[in-house]
Amino acid sequence: MIGEVAVATPIQRRGIGRALLDEVARQARRRGLADLALGADETVAGFYRACGFAPTLQVTTTGPDRDELMAHASAILGHPRPTTEQDDGTRRHVWLPINDYDDAPLDELNTVEACTAFIMFSRPLPTAEQPVATSK
Repeated sequence: MIGEVAVATPIQRRGIGRALLDEVARQARRRGLADLALGADETVAGFYRACGFAPTLQVTTTGPDRDELMAHASAILGHPRPTTEQDDGTRRHVWLPINDYDDAPLDELNTVEACTAFIMFSRPLPTAEQPVATSK
């Protein structure tokens, strides 16, 4: 997961952000990772989409009732099929594809006890035969 990519306003739109993401992708692929994910707000969504990232909703439930909580969260979302699931014995994470921020009822999901939800952007990393570059 990438924490944050930011370029100072006076030097934006020069390819620096794309170059940073390209290098992170190369390093991640060398380390055997399958995809990249990062948190982002709506103001930079267009940039990440242009770099090949897609918005994804991550929902995490904790505790012994995490399966029931996830079922409740899934009902709020209309029972979409997750792209990825992970359970470490105390937390259950589910990643769901969404089209836009408006598709994710974050306020409603975050009121479910022991449940957190946020939007992130993710993209699969290319295989060794595919180029990494996002730059145009």
